[in-house]
Amino acid sequence: MNYQLGFSQSIDGDTGRRDNSVYLSLSLPLGDNYVSSTFTRSSDYSSAQSSFSGSAGEYSQFSYGVSAATNNQHSRSVSANANYRADVGDYQFSAGQDTRHNRQMSFSAAGSVVALR
Repeated sequence: MNYQLGFSQSIDGDTGRRDNSVYLSLSLPLGDNYVSSTFTRSSDYSSAQSSFSGSAGEYSQFSYGVSAATNNQHSRSVSANANYRADVGDYQFSAGQDTRHNRQMSFSAAGSVVALR
C-alpha cells in the first residue's frame, strides 16, 4: 500500500486569516489493478475521491479507470476512461458527469505514418 500525507497553511496578507489544509492519499495495488482514495480537508472545504484503475492484455495494451468524487458543497461527479495501444495507433476515450448535469466526453486517436519511396 502506498500513502501520501500533506499539510499546508496559507495566510491572507490583508486579513491575516490562516487556512490550514490536510491531504491524505491511499493507493492499494490489486494485481494489475489499483484502488485509490484521496481526502482533502481545509477550513471551509472538504472532498473525497475514490478510483479504480487497471490494465489488461498480454502487454497491458488496454487500460481503464473509473472514479467518483464528492465534496461538502454538495457536488458529486463520476468519470470513466479507457485507453488502447494498438500497432497502428493509440486510442483514448473518456466520459464524465456531475450533479449539475455538466457532461464531458472525449475521444482521441494518435499514430504515425511512414512513407517509403
